Amino acid sequence: IENCIWSQQQVGFTEVTEKLLQHYRSIRDGIGLAKSPAQYGAFPADPYSHTPQNAGVQQPGMTGQVKEDILSRLVELGVRVAKGQLGFDPCLLEECELLREDSSFQFMNLEDAFVEIPLPAGSFAFTLCQTPIVYHQATRPRLVVSRVDGEPEERDGLTLTLKETKSLFSRTGKICRIDVFFNFLQQP
Repeated sequence: IENCIWSQQQVGFTEVTEKLLQHYRSIRDGIGLAKSPAQYGAFPADPYSHTPQNAGVQQPGMTGQVKEDILSRLVELGVRVAKGQLGFDPCLLEECELLREDSSFQFMNLEDAFVEIPLPAGSFAFTLCQTPIVYHQATRPRLVVSRVDGEPEERDGLTLTLKETKSLFSRTGKICRIDVFFNFLQQP
């Protein structure tokens, strides 16, 4: 996965980058979440422990593969932290994951309440520290950071400030939504 990102950042989306992505996706789909229970022999994302009956807990409640799937997914979604700042580089997000029609996204906010937000076609949403991150196709990369105490702030680039990053990771609730606009069309 690191080589896919490096290739795309260094030389752009070339034939070599595409081949690297194909190999990565082939490996990723070979195990884990892409398999049905019948193919996998169990539920692929079923967290369990290898705790013997006569001893205490020997391993955390999730297997290494499940943890690897979660970490890899964050990388695929473009979640990056560099020099203490959260940024977004969704270069591995597949176009087929974007919504084909308007929909909604439900999540639990920091007050433990379920919230539902509308999503337009061509978008994708997930949460980070219980804050919704909404990806949109656009021609110019930019962020819109929405705060509970003011107007949304729009700016070029895909990186939060140090202060915003700390606020998000500390779960202060000051940031209530982040909209990420990027040019998906750079990929074939």
